[in-house]
Amino acid sequence: MTLKLTLVALVLSSAFALTHTVKGTS
Repeated sequence: MTLKLTLVALVLSSAFALTHTVKGTS
C-alpha cells in the first residue's frame, strides 16, 4: 500500500517537474 502511494507520488512529481521544465524552456 505504502509502496503504491510512493510510486504514484513519484510519477506525479516527475510529470509536474517535466511539464514545468518544458514550459520554462519554451
